[in-house]
Amino acid sequence: APPHRTVLSRFWDGSAASEREEWEDRMMAASRDDEPQGDEAQVVALAAGRTIVFSRAGDLVIYVLGSGANDELVLSELLSCIVAVFRILMPKGTTGHGLVERYSKACLALDEMVTRGNVEQLDPTRVINLLALKWDKKVKDKDTRDS
Repeated sequence: APPHRTVLSRFWDGSAASEREEWEDRMMAASRDDEPQGDEAQVVALAAGRTIVFSRAGDLVIYVLGSGANDELVLSELLSCIVAVFRILMPKGTTGHGLVERYSKACLALDEMVTRGNVEQLDPTRVINLLALKWDKKVKDKDTRDS
């Protein structure tokens, strides 16, 4: 199997870069130990008191990590929303290449779902609608500056 590479990573807890790399390694190790069976099947793992929920979507493995109020059920719903939104953003298939091409929109979408570590939005349609509004505003603002 090819080595796992991180294409997009978001942490909302203020952790240092070394801590983030350590957690990415833990999450990837969890998926090597317990690979999701089939597209969208979710696997739950525990590491250092935190819950990890992950799933395969196309050639991507998407991880969510949380603790406290962000329990397994919330993380599972968040993961389902992320997968649904990524499938809309990448209609030709959820791939690393597709994610890189839509990196800015993917980051905006994640920021709509999670704000400062709080899960705010779990409806993929609402996330896409909010994303469209913000993206249109960003493009209009850029066009105004370029004029």
